[in-house]
Amino acid sequence: QDYWRKKEADLRKEKSHLREKEAQLEKDLRKKEDPWNDDKGITAVLSEIREISVRVAQLAQDSASYGFETRAELGERTWRTLREARVVSEYQPQADEEEPCIEPTMASELAKDSKEKFFTRTMLPRLQQLLGDDHTVLISENHRWLKGRKPDLVVLPHEYIQAGNTKRGGLAGRVAHPFAWSSVRSLVEAKLDSIDNAAIGQAVEYAGLIGGKMHLLLADKHLRFRAIWFENGAALGAVTGMLSGQGTARFVRDFLLRSEDGKPQHEVDLKSALQVFNLTAVSGSAFLGIGGSAAVYRVTSNDDGQEHLALKVFGAHMATLGEREADNISELSNLLGYPTLVTSGRLSSRAFAHVTTGVGKPINAPDTNVAIKAMFSALSQLHRAGWFHGDARTTNFIWFEGSVRMIDFAQAGLIARSRDSAVRDDLYRLAASFLALEGNNDLQECPIAMLEAYSTFLGDAMRECVQSYVDNGFSAEKADSIAKQLVAFKNGSTLL
Repeated sequence: QDYWRKKEADLRKEKSHLREKEAQLEKDLRKKEDPWNDDKGITAVLSEIREISVRVAQLAQDSASYGFETRAELGERTWRTLREARVVSEYQPQADEEEPCIEPTMASELAKDSKEKFFTRTMLPRLQQLLGDDHTVLISENHRWLKGRKPDLVVLPHEYIQAGNTKRGGLAGRVAHPFAWSSVRSLVEAKLDSIDNAAIGQAVEYAGLIGGKMHLLLADKHLRFRAIWFENGAALGAVTGMLSGQGTARFVRDFLLRSEDGKPQHEVDLKSALQVFNLTAVSGSAFLGIGGSAAVYRVTSNDDGQEHLALKVFGAHMATLGEREADNISELSNLLGYPTLVTSGRLSSRAFAHVTTGVGKPINAPDTNVAIKAMFSALSQLHRAGWFHGDARTTNFIWFEGSVRMIDFAQAGLIARSRDSAVRDDLYRLAASFLALEGNNDLQECPIAMLEAYSTFLGDAMRECVQSYVDNGFSAEKADSIAKQLVAFKNGSTLL
């Protein structure tokens, strides 16, 4: 507690110093007889004032994190800091802007809503109309996707949505994966009576969890709004007004889309791949997963939209690995019967993508005991074909039409051209990942060392089973024996 109190005092001192500097800068600004003729000087002064205002806002957030403030206290501190920094303004429409965000008819309908969820869903179709088809306004009030929290509405591209059920007025669900948080354009929180300090504190929490640049619109059923923008969890400025005001339609659209900030690179690469290969992402279930090298999406061909395909997009720094995987898939398709490479190629950003058939379902934890034998059997099939996998973890297996298949062949290669331990490493890595041993995703770590550290007895038993598998030929029977040993150990039984 002494440490936190000292840290708080240091922050307050620095904040006071910045305020003094800001006051001095403004005094210098007023002394200029005709400052607007000195564009360079005035720009420098205003830029420094802005920089200090941002720093003050960030200090407020830091200070809040060092203390243990309530949400209301955090909101009060944030809003006070923004006002003191003079970065809160009242919305002023442009001369050519007339359309309000909320028309009088909808305003009277909103006033009747007695619950926040009804207010949210009444307003949602209008927001979706303003934003167009490229972005979805997602109802996430019943889905704890943000580290246990559930914002009312989320604005993001539909490719990153994991859809739930359809609610009155719109689609419900969650952001598919933390990887996609950078594609969240903005959040909307609806409040019945008024936008109080607790609501602002809640907005600060959301922005801090998502990180990066974030816009958050707070609105109540009386149509008052506060539009706050954040960067790395710090509130930088705000605009207040009425959603029924003249020209607010354009303001709300631009604010929620955050178009001036540009798109994250993974989103740019995905859009490019969809265009180049003439594909459409499957709405509501497009995002399939992400690994250390690429993200995978469920798509359909615009030429033949019947079959679901897997689009795997590698960033520019991983493009060579993607090309290698595409070559491996072409070879393995003839040997295993799956997967089939549909197309592949470089994108304009120098990223790489390929499209394959056979979109399956992940093997979830409850299924693992049932699937472990099938995983070893699939791995044995690959070995018998003369190939090793290189990253044989449980997450690189899927259910497909009642059977287990392997995926992610970027590290795969011919056994005859590999190191002597390649086959053993496949088996050990699968065992280590089945036991959820830390480090099994690190290809530099020796999997048998992890098993031995976990249990010397298990390590010895596995070593004997694997050695028999290698010495006596790769077979489904030997693989099944290894799986039985592993399942028995995991379930607390005596080793077979």
